[in-house]
Amino acid sequence: MPPQLFRMATREIEKTPLPAHIARSRFVWINADLLLKENGQVRTLQPNTRFTFNLFPDVSYTGVIERVEKNGPDNYAWTGYLQDVENSSLFIIYTEGVFLIHVASPAGVYEVNWVENDLYQVVQIDQTKLPRE
Repeated sequence: MPPQLFRMATREIEKTPLPAHIARSRFVWINADLLLKENGQVRTLQPNTRFTFNLFPDVSYTGVIERVEKNGPDNYAWTGYLQDVENSSLFIIYTEGVFLIHVASPAGVYEVNWVENDLYQVVQIDQTKLPRE
């Protein structure tokens, strides 16, 4: 099994009501050492490096990183797809010490957003409840 990208957060923060388009959420820490060296520079990854995107206890994908780009000082982007999932995508953005992660498949859309310090929130987006134009 590829290494897991997330670790369950063991500390709590004040929970606020979720917006209607958020089906559920949980707090995690990102295993940043899988992507970055101790000095903050991006790790050199082998082609098609795989990580486990353990988004929720019942939602886990193997993500395949196809490309890593440096977009500026302290700004990187990893892009790829979910193994064995057609029409899927993933991207990880890292800028100014913060990650933003987006994972999409026909079964669901998930985002991982920074909360505070090293704490992140995984959310499952209910697209049926997004405002219509």
